[in-house]
Order: sequence, then structure tokens, then C-alpha cells
Amino acid sequence: GKDATQEEFFHTINEVMAAGKRLVISADRCPQALDGLEARIVGRLGAGLVADIKAPDLALRRAILVRKLADLPQVAMPAEVLDLIAARIHTNIRELEGALNRVVAYAQLTGEAITLDFAVATLGEVLRGSQRRVTIDEIQKAVTQHFDLKPLDMISARRARAVARPRQIAMYLAKRLTTRSLPEIGRKFGGRDHSTVIHAVRRVEELRDSDGDVDAAVRVLMRQLEG
Repeated sequence: GKDATQEEFFHTINEVMAAGKRLVISADRCPQALDGLEARIVGRLGAGLVADIKAPDLALRRAILVRKLADLPQVAMPAEVLDLIAARIHTNIRELEGALNRVVAYAQLTGEAITLDFAVATLGEVLRGSQRRVTIDEIQKAVTQHFDLKPLDMISARRARAVARPRQIAMYLAKRLTTRSLPEIGRKFGGRDHSTVIHAVRRVEELRDSDGDVDAAVRVLMRQLEG
């Protein structure tokens, strides 16, 4: 409703465009939905590229982290740590970059290697605060659907690889995506003990480095579970 301001704004847009420059204007809605704006200004804004910018998905968040790491060639960060940060920090890009910087800084200060356990310990409350509450039941359901198994296969004693491997992946995801203890996870998988869960987690970590199919399945399931 401020006519003088809108008049100056309109001429500013024209001057910038006439000079062959790019002008970027941000708003919380498209030009046509802006209230109290003169039609000629709406027309100028609508003539440009109107982009609806949404929150970055998991793939884009990970790509951002990879790009940031390219500026830090002296830093060795495992793929599983990148996956952890990209999956858990989804509020905004500043917090995503902040989590990455925090892990790198702590590693440089302590002289420790960056591992999954180190990243979890370093980020601590940051991860817990941003974590969506994924349950073991949700994980088991997602895994059985992904591998076309029956729900009972998650708790059965069957050791055939077609069943055992998905079960191990489900245990791995339960350790990664929930706050449940190892004994609690074991109980949800047919009363198995904590050493079985530890073995499953370590085995899946090894396979993610050597088996592309297992790594791809884990990525898909994590994306599905964490939204």
C-alpha cells in the first residue's frame, strides 16, 4: 500500500533489467499471490523465472556435504558418516553445514579419525534433537516389504541368506535410526542376544563397503524411513 515505495521499486527493477543484470527477489509465495502489490510490478516479477524452492531432500543434502568436503581435501570422512549427517540433519542447510564443521573440527582438535561412532558421539544432542522417531516395528515392516519377505521372517530362526541378510540390515537400521539398546533390539528380533545384533551391525557395515546391492538397499530404506 506504500505507493511511493512501489514506484521506486518498479523503476529499480527496470534499471537493473535494462542494464542486463540479474535480479533475485525472494518471497513466501508466487508473485500473483502477493497482496497489495501493483499489477505492473506483479507483471515484471511474473515475467522472470519463478522457482518454488523446497527443503532439500536426502540426495541433495548429501551432495551438499560432498561439495563442502571437496574444499577440505585433508579430511577423510567415510561415506557412512556423510549418510548419517545427511539423513539426520534436515531442518536447514546452515545446521547441515554446522554439523559437518563440528565433526571436522573435533577430529582435528583431538587427532582422532572420523568414524561413525566418533560422529555420533560428537554430534550428540544435534542428532537427537533432529531425529524423527523411527520405531523398530517400522523398520521391520519396511525391510520385509523391500525384500518381499513375511513379517515372521524378522523373528524366525531361519538362516537362509535370503532371510538372514535382510534381518541383519533391519538390525543395522535399528541401531542407526533408533535409541534402543542392543538387548532391546535383540528382543524385537525373536529374542536374540546383543552379540547377535553387534555382529549384524558390523557385517552390514562391511558389506556396504564391498557390496553395492546391500549399500543401495540400505540407502533406499534409510531414505524411506526418515522421509
